[in-house]
Amino acid sequence: MKVKDICLTILLTCFIISMFFAKAASAMKNGCGKEMSAAEMAERALDIQKIQNVMGYHQLYGSPGGDHDKEIELIWAQKTPDVSFAGNGYIYRGTIDVVKNTYGSGGGGDMMDSQSGPGNTSFRTLTTPIIEVAGDGKTAKAFWYTIGWNANIRDGKGSADWSYEKYGIDFVKEDGEWKIWHFHVYNDWDLPMGKDLAQYAVEKSKEQKDSQQQSKPVYFEKMSKYYTAKTFNESYSTTRKPNPLNPRPPVAYCRFEDTFSYADE
Repeated sequence: MKVKDICLTILLTCFIISMFFAKAASAMKNGCGKEMSAAEMAERALDIQKIQNVMGYHQLYGSPGGDHDKEIELIWAQKTPDVSFAGNGYIYRGTIDVVKNTYGSGGGGDMMDSQSGPGNTSFRTLTTPIIEVAGDGKTAKAFWYTIGWNANIRDGKGSADWSYEKYGIDFVKEDGEWKIWHFHVYNDWDLPMGKDLAQYAVEKSKEQKDSQQQSKPVYFEKMSKYYTAKTFNESYSTTRKPNPLNPRPPVAYCRFEDTFSYADE
Protein backbone atom coordinates (compact mmCIF):
# COMPACT_ATOMS: atom_id res chain seq x y z
CA MET A 1 0.00 0.00 0.00
CA LYS A 2 1.31 3.41 -0.96
CA VAL A 3 2.11 6.02 1.68
CA LYS A 4 -0.68 8.23 0.31
CA ASP A 5 -3.21 5.43 0.69
CA ILE A 6 -2.03 4.72 4.23
CA CYS A 7 -2.44 8.38 5.18
CA LEU A 8 -5.92 8.49 3.69
CA THR A 9 -6.87 5.34 5.57
CA ILE A 10 -5.63 6.80 8.87
CA LEU A 11 -7.50 10.07 8.25
CA LEU A 12 -10.70 8.23 7.37
CA THR A 13 -10.39 6.07 10.50
CA CYS A 14 -9.84 9.12 12.69
CA PHE A 15 -12.86 10.82 11.09
CA ILE A 16 -15.11 7.82 11.75
CA ILE A 17 -13.92 7.56 15.35
CA SER A 18 -14.45 11.30 15.93
CA MET A 19 -17.95 11.09 14.48
CA PHE A 20 -18.72 8.15 16.76
CA PHE A 21 -17.64 10.02 19.87
CA ALA A 22 -19.41 13.19 18.73
CA LYS A 23 -22.63 11.21 18.31
CA ALA A 24 -22.14 9.52 21.69
CA ALA A 25 -21.52 12.88 23.34
CA SER A 26 -24.57 14.45 21.73
CA ALA A 27 -26.67 11.60 23.16
CA MET A 28 -25.91 12.62 26.76
CA LYS A 29 -29.05 13.72 28.55
CA ASN A 30 -29.67 16.12 31.41
CA GLY A 31 -31.83 15.44 34.46
CA CYS A 32 -34.95 16.29 32.46
CA GLY A 33 -34.18 13.59 29.91
CA LYS A 34 -33.28 16.12 27.21
CA GLU A 35 -30.27 15.53 24.98
CA MET A 36 -27.57 18.12 25.66
CA SER A 37 -25.68 20.04 23.02
CA ALA A 38 -21.91 20.40 23.23
CA ALA A 39 -22.38 23.97 24.53
CA GLU A 40 -24.78 22.76 27.24
CA MET A 41 -22.37 20.04 28.31
CA ALA A 42 -19.57 22.59 28.53
CA GLU A 43 -21.77 24.86 30.64
CA ARG A 44 -22.64 21.94 32.91
CA ALA A 45 -18.95 21.13 33.40
CA LEU A 46 -18.31 24.79 34.27
CA ASP A 47 -21.21 24.74 36.75
CA ILE A 48 -19.67 21.76 38.54
CA GLN A 49 -16.28 23.47 38.75
CA LYS A 50 -17.87 26.65 40.12
CA ILE A 51 -19.69 24.62 42.78
CA GLN A 52 -16.37 23.04 43.75
CA ASN A 53 -14.90 26.54 44.07
CA VAL A 54 -17.78 27.64 46.32
CA MET A 55 -17.00 24.79 48.70
CA GLY A 56 -13.30 25.60 48.58
CA TYR A 57 -14.12 29.11 49.74
CA HIS A 58 -16.28 27.67 52.51
CA GLN A 59 -13.40 25.56 53.80
CA LEU A 60 -11.08 28.58 53.85
CA TYR A 61 -13.44 31.19 55.30
CA GLY A 62 -14.89 28.72 57.77
CA SER A 63 -11.52 27.94 59.35
CA PRO A 64 -9.99 29.81 62.31
CA GLY A 65 -8.57 33.07 61.03
CA GLY A 66 -11.22 33.08 58.32
CA ASP A 67 -14.42 35.08 58.31
CA HIS A 68 -17.89 33.51 58.56
CA ASP A 69 -19.56 36.84 57.81
CA LYS A 70 -17.55 37.26 54.60
CA GLU A 71 -18.37 33.68 53.66
CA ILE A 72 -22.09 34.28 54.12
CA GLU A 73 -21.89 37.44 52.01
CA LEU A 74 -19.97 35.81 49.16
CA ILE A 75 -21.27 32.26 48.78
CA TRP A 76 -24.60 31.87 50.59
CA ALA A 77 -28.00 32.47 48.99
CA GLN A 78 -29.18 36.01 49.76
CA LYS A 79 -32.50 36.13 47.88
CA THR A 80 -33.82 32.57 48.08
CA PRO A 81 -36.12 31.72 51.02
CA ASP A 82 -35.74 28.71 53.30
CA VAL A 83 -31.98 28.86 53.82
CA SER A 84 -30.74 26.35 56.40
CA PHE A 85 -27.69 25.29 58.39
CA ALA A 86 -27.75 21.92 60.18
CA GLY A 87 -25.60 19.52 62.18
CA ASN A 88 -26.10 16.07 63.67
CA GLY A 89 -28.74 17.05 66.20
CA TYR A 90 -30.13 20.40 65.10
CA ILE A 91 -31.19 22.59 62.20
CA TYR A 92 -31.60 26.37 61.86
CA ARG A 93 -33.92 27.29 59.00
CA GLY A 94 -35.34 30.56 57.68
CA THR A 95 -34.00 33.58 55.78
CA ILE A 96 -30.32 34.37 55.30
CA ASP A 97 -30.55 36.45 58.49
CA VAL A 98 -31.06 33.21 60.44
CA VAL A 99 -27.72 31.98 59.12
CA LYS A 100 -26.08 35.32 59.95
CA ASN A 101 -27.40 35.14 63.50
CA THR A 102 -26.29 31.56 64.13
CA TYR A 103 -23.44 30.52 61.87
CA GLY A 104 -22.16 34.11 61.58
CA SER A 105 -21.18 36.64 64.23
CA GLY A 106 -24.65 38.18 64.45
CA GLY A 107 -25.67 35.75 67.16
CA GLY A 108 -23.07 36.96 69.60
CA GLY A 109 -21.73 33.42 69.78
CA ASP A 110 -19.71 33.15 66.59
CA MET A 111 -18.84 29.50 66.01
CA MET A 112 -15.22 30.45 65.29
CA ASP A 113 -14.65 32.17 68.64
CA SER A 114 -13.66 28.97 70.41
CA GLN A 115 -10.89 28.30 67.89
CA SER A 116 -9.78 31.76 66.83
CA GLY A 117 -7.19 32.40 69.55
CA PRO A 118 -3.42 31.76 69.48
CA GLY A 119 -2.49 28.09 69.40
CA ASN A 120 -5.88 27.00 68.08
CA THR A 121 -6.41 25.60 64.63
CA SER A 122 -8.95 23.65 62.64
CA PHE A 123 -9.39 22.69 59.02
CA ARG A 124 -11.49 20.43 56.81
CA THR A 125 -10.50 18.88 53.50
CA LEU A 126 -12.89 17.84 50.71
CA THR A 127 -12.96 14.39 49.10
CA THR A 128 -15.24 12.11 47.03
CA PRO A 129 -17.38 14.83 45.41
CA ILE A 130 -20.71 13.79 43.89
CA ILE A 131 -22.36 16.76 42.16
CA GLU A 132 -25.63 16.78 40.21
CA VAL A 133 -26.87 19.93 38.48
CA ALA A 134 -30.64 20.02 37.89
CA GLY A 135 -31.88 19.58 34.36
CA ASP A 136 -33.32 23.10 34.45
CA GLY A 137 -29.95 24.48 35.64
CA LYS A 138 -31.45 26.40 38.55
CA THR A 139 -30.29 24.25 41.48
CA ALA A 140 -27.72 21.58 42.24
CA LYS A 141 -27.10 18.93 44.87
CA ALA A 142 -23.72 17.79 46.13
CA PHE A 143 -22.05 15.42 48.56
CA TRP A 144 -18.52 15.46 49.96
CA TYR A 145 -16.66 13.52 52.59
CA THR A 146 -14.65 15.88 54.76
CA ILE A 147 -11.72 14.91 56.94
CA GLY A 148 -10.23 17.40 59.36
CA TRP A 149 -8.63 18.20 62.66
CA ASN A 150 -8.96 20.56 65.60
CA ALA A 151 -6.35 21.75 68.09
CA ASN A 152 -7.36 23.91 71.05
CA ILE A 153 -5.70 25.55 74.02
CA ARG A 154 -8.01 26.41 76.89
CA ASP A 155 -7.04 27.36 80.42
CA GLY A 156 -3.44 26.52 79.60
CA LYS A 157 -4.28 22.98 78.52
CA GLY A 158 -4.07 21.66 74.98
CA SER A 159 -6.13 19.06 73.15
CA ALA A 160 -6.38 17.90 69.56
CA ASP A 161 -8.67 15.56 67.67
CA TRP A 162 -9.50 14.14 64.28
CA SER A 163 -12.94 14.73 62.76
CA TYR A 164 -14.61 12.73 59.98
CA GLU A 165 -17.79 14.21 58.53
CA LYS A 166 -19.97 14.30 55.43
CA TYR A 167 -21.54 17.31 53.72
CA GLY A 168 -24.93 17.18 52.01
CA ILE A 169 -25.62 20.52 50.33
CA ASP A 170 -28.26 22.04 48.07
CA PHE A 171 -27.13 24.93 45.87
CA VAL A 172 -29.19 27.54 44.07
CA LYS A 173 -28.15 29.85 41.24
CA GLU A 174 -28.66 33.55 41.99
CA ASP A 175 -27.84 36.15 39.33
CA GLY A 176 -25.84 33.54 37.44
CA GLU A 177 -23.71 32.50 40.44
CA TRP A 178 -23.93 29.33 42.54
CA LYS A 179 -24.78 29.86 46.21
CA ILE A 180 -25.18 27.61 49.25
CA TRP A 181 -28.87 27.08 50.03
CA HIS A 182 -29.15 24.16 52.46
CA PHE A 183 -25.92 23.25 54.27
CA HIS A 184 -25.85 20.05 56.30
CA VAL A 185 -22.96 18.51 58.25
CA TYR A 186 -23.20 14.81 59.22
CA ASN A 187 -20.61 13.77 61.79
CA ASP A 188 -19.29 10.21 61.60
CA TRP A 189 -16.80 10.42 64.44
CA ASP A 190 -14.43 12.60 66.41
CA LEU A 191 -11.33 11.11 68.01
CA PRO A 192 -8.62 12.58 70.28
CA MET A 193 -5.29 12.36 68.50
CA GLY A 194 -3.27 9.38 69.71
CA LYS A 195 -6.35 7.31 70.56
CA ASP A 196 -7.53 4.06 68.98
CA LEU A 197 -10.95 4.67 67.41
CA ALA A 198 -12.55 1.32 68.27
CA GLN A 199 -11.16 1.23 71.80
CA TYR A 200 -12.16 4.84 72.37
CA ALA A 201 -15.69 4.03 71.22
CA VAL A 202 -15.86 1.13 73.67
CA GLU A 203 -14.69 3.39 76.50
CA LYS A 204 -17.29 6.01 75.63
CA SER A 205 -20.17 3.60 75.05
CA LYS A 206 -21.46 4.00 78.60
CA GLU A 207 -21.76 7.73 77.99
CA GLN A 208 -23.38 7.35 74.59
CA LYS A 209 -26.83 8.45 75.68
CA ASP A 210 -25.55 11.66 77.24
CA SER A 211 -23.21 12.40 74.33
CA GLN A 212 -26.10 12.29 71.88
CA GLN A 213 -27.93 15.07 73.67
CA GLN A 214 -26.93 18.28 71.94
CA SER A 215 -26.19 21.29 74.14
CA LYS A 216 -28.01 24.44 73.12
CA PRO A 217 -25.78 27.12 71.57
CA VAL A 218 -25.39 30.37 73.48
CA TYR A 219 -27.59 32.14 70.95
CA PHE A 220 -30.40 29.56 71.28
CA GLU A 221 -32.87 31.82 73.09
CA LYS A 222 -32.52 34.58 70.52
CA MET A 223 -33.07 32.25 67.57
CA SER A 224 -35.23 29.57 69.20
CA LYS A 225 -38.13 29.89 66.76
CA TYR A 226 -35.78 28.95 63.91
CA TYR A 227 -34.20 26.05 65.80
CA THR A 228 -35.31 22.42 65.63
CA ALA A 229 -33.64 19.62 67.56
CA LYS A 230 -33.43 16.68 65.19
CA THR A 231 -31.18 13.63 64.79
CA PHE A 232 -30.07 13.26 61.18
CA ASN A 233 -27.14 10.90 61.42
CA GLU A 234 -25.80 8.23 63.79
CA SER A 235 -22.10 8.51 64.51
CA TYR A 236 -19.70 5.58 64.65
CA SER A 237 -20.58 2.89 67.16
CA THR A 238 -19.15 -0.50 68.07
CA THR A 239 -22.70 -1.90 68.26
CA ARG A 240 -24.12 -0.65 64.95
CA LYS A 241 -23.30 -1.45 61.34
CA PRO A 242 -21.89 1.43 59.26
CA ASN A 243 -24.15 3.26 56.83
CA PRO A 244 -22.09 5.14 54.22
CA LEU A 245 -25.24 6.10 52.30
CA ASN A 246 -26.50 8.37 55.06
CA PRO A 247 -27.12 11.01 53.82
CA ARG A 248 -28.31 9.89 50.40
CA PRO A 249 -25.96 10.90 47.59
CA PRO A 250 -27.49 13.14 44.92
CA VAL A 251 -28.99 11.62 41.80
CA ALA A 252 -29.94 13.19 38.47
CA TYR A 253 -33.12 15.29 38.64
CA CYS A 254 -35.00 17.81 36.52
CA ARG A 255 -36.34 20.40 38.98
CA PHE A 256 -35.77 20.76 42.70
CA GLU A 257 -39.35 19.73 43.46
CA ASP A 258 -38.52 16.38 41.82
CA THR A 259 -35.89 15.47 44.40
CA PHE A 260 -35.27 15.49 48.17
CA SER A 261 -33.89 18.37 50.20
CA TYR A 262 -30.78 18.12 52.38
CA ALA A 263 -32.58 20.39 54.81
CA ASP A 264 -34.98 17.53 55.58
CA GLU A 265 -32.57 14.62 56.06
